[in-house]
Amino acid sequence: MYCLLLTVFIMGAYTGAISLIVNIIRNVLLLKSNVWKWAKSKSTLYIILLLLTLMTAYTWAGWISLLPFVSVAVTTIGYWTHNAQKIRLSQLIGSPCTLIYDLIIRSWGGAISEGIAIVSILISIYRFGWKNPASENA
Repeated sequence: MYCLLLTVFIMGAYTGAISLIVNIIRNVLLLKSNVWKWAKSKSTLYIILLLLTLMTAYTWAGWISLLPFVSVAVTTIGYWTHNAQKIRLSQLIGSPCTLIYDLIIRSWGGAISEGIAIVSILISIYRFGWKNPASENA
């Protein structure tokens, strides 16, 4: 992700680069959420979304800036549900936005990466369906 961040930044696609930074912050918080209990809170979710909104406004490059914004916002909300079905749905909305953005800015590596992610999401849905594994174990 860091190489993609550097590539997108060098290409001048600043909204995409900033959204990747917010993505990295979000992912660290999610990885540490068992240790940092505050990281699971709705307040943290709202702070991430506010940061994303402010950074998107700051780097606004026209309507194309909405693609990485929607991608990160929707997947962030999905991840905060801790529900596999909602996470997969959020990825099905977010990943195509990122793929389109990558194609528009001609980030071929990003487009390939996102294409692989979409295939992975589809395989996950095929293998596990829309079930939420946590609800089956309860």
